[in-house]
Amino acid sequence: MLPGHAFFARHELSSEALLNERIRLERIQTSIGAVAATIMASVVYSTYPAGYIPDHVVRLWFAFQYFLCIAWFSFLGAYHYKADVLRQFWSYAATIASVLYGLSWGIGWVLFAENSNQINHAVLYIVICAGVVSGGFFATAFYFPSMLAFTISSITPITVNALMNGSSLHPWLSGSIIVYALTFFGFALNLHFFLLDSLIRREREITLSRRLEEEKKQTELAHQEKNRFLAAASHDLRQPLQAIHFFQYALEKQLPIDQEWSVFKKMQESTQSLTELLDALLDISKLDAGGTEVKCQPLFLHDLLYQVYQRYFSLAANAGIDLDYVPVRLWVNSDPKLLERIIQNLVVNAIKHMGKQGRIVLGARRCAGKIRVEVHDNGVGIPLSAQSAIFKEFYQLNNPERNRDKGLGLGLSIVKRLAGLLGHEVRLVSQEGRGCVFSLTLPLASKPMFPTIVSHQTDTTSAIPIHGQVLLVEDDKTVLDALVLLFHLWGYSTITAETLDAATIFRKYPDILMIISDYQLQENCNGLQLIQQLRLLSDREIPAILITGNTSPDLLQVITQAGVAVSYKPINPRMLRRLAESMMRVSPV
Repeated sequence: MLPGHAFFARHELSSEALLNERIRLERIQTSIGAVAATIMASVVYSTYPAGYIPDHVVRLWFAFQYFLCIAWFSFLGAYHYKADVLRQFWSYAATIASVLYGLSWGIGWVLFAENSNQINHAVLYIVICAGVVSGGFFATAFYFPSMLAFTISSITPITVNALMNGSSLHPWLSGSIIVYALTFFGFALNLHFFLLDSLIRREREITLSRRLEEEKKQTELAHQEKNRFLAAASHDLRQPLQAIHFFQYALEKQLPIDQEWSVFKKMQESTQSLTELLDALLDISKLDAGGTEVKCQPLFLHDLLYQVYQRYFSLAANAGIDLDYVPVRLWVNSDPKLLERIIQNLVVNAIKHMGKQGRIVLGARRCAGKIRVEVHDNGVGIPLSAQSAIFKEFYQLNNPERNRDKGLGLGLSIVKRLAGLLGHEVRLVSQEGRGCVFSLTLPLASKPMFPTIVSHQTDTTSAIPIHGQVLLVEDDKTVLDALVLLFHLWGYSTITAETLDAATIFRKYPDILMIISDYQLQENCNGLQLIQQLRLLSDREIPAILITGNTSPDLLQVITQAGVAVSYKPINPRMLRRLAESMMRVSPV
């Protein structure tokens, strides 16, 4: 029993894209069917023996087959060039063509299969007619009205002939072909619904794919806009913070040790907390924007792990935690700076989130041809439900009051991003109440012929500054005043640019020894352009440092190619002093 109207309505093609696809497939099917029917008509015409029916009837039937083929291909050709105009007539044309083909081959059955006294000829015509009728069902399977029209028109002549002919053989032959046609109609009907379902599913998948692609583009655009916003906003956010750092450093050198010192230390702590937050946000922004350069190389893991252990031993001790290190004598392949950042973040995270006094063990072990660095703690542990969320930004357990002493909730997010950038796997195994094990899997490396030395910056400053005349360029007067004060404390002679015209500056100060400049300046000028112009006018590579809050990877690449040192705001005054002295030392001036 065939389904009702609701079933047919469910398979209607309301989408124009689906209709176009159905017509495209139907054009292919009907073209194949028309060619096959014409070839079979040629076989019938060339093999039919004379004398059974008039020759002009055979010729007329054969000419009609060719006419149908030519007419249909003419319509297909016109449709190819005028699809927008003829699309509304497609269904009518396909149904009419189905009716004409069905009638012609139904009449052909009556003419050739039932009017031959030679059994071999009759069998041949029966096979040919049955094959063409079967092919007609499949050719029209994409459009139900065409398929139904072909079925009715092809069996009507056979049925009429069987009823009018008195021979006992004809009704059996006619009945057989009718049953055969109806059976194939049932198969074709099932195929019809299957094909339409397939079309609908495919169109739905294409629509979803396009929607996902569009949403992906929108997400990427929003991501790029976010990175641009952070890169632009960070400059304005860091300018006052940079000035505070410089003035604090200068004040520290002059402030007497009395009650005011404790207030000053509190101010330093607050400023440092804000700096750490901005630095973490900057790191995430740089990682998301692809602005972090990876330089993997063989490194002796013991040196790096021991450095982290020494750095955070006192922090752990102050929290009542024993930090132990198990020596590792292996070489791995990774980026030293980024790997050190990952491991120190894991150690600091363990110290801040132990939740009680206990023990942390830093070490490594071999695992399936690789090395796995592990940070064990016996703290409060992490619930299973939260183990994936802790790698998200600003997510913290057991810190609803957002206590800064427990961190900012960004360390593990940076760990996840850095590990992905390096291609290292980071894992967490934890049981609530029994502690955590954070691990990082690294590839082993062979010991190089010349060991790689990993240098680490310390907080000490150079004892002997290199004196000289330094050009300071900064459009924020507060930051500029702080820079002038700092460089005077360090024994430098400073000059400031009253204009951003390089030629004017060079005429007034032809013997500039070093340039310290902000990147983002006024008057449609930036610090990099000014440095390059001054180098060109002086015909020498003046040592230069750009101080910027812009995190754009494209900008970083341009600055690096120009051979200019760059430091991101807010820069620590001690780091600025070391960088300036190192630039002066390597300068040929």
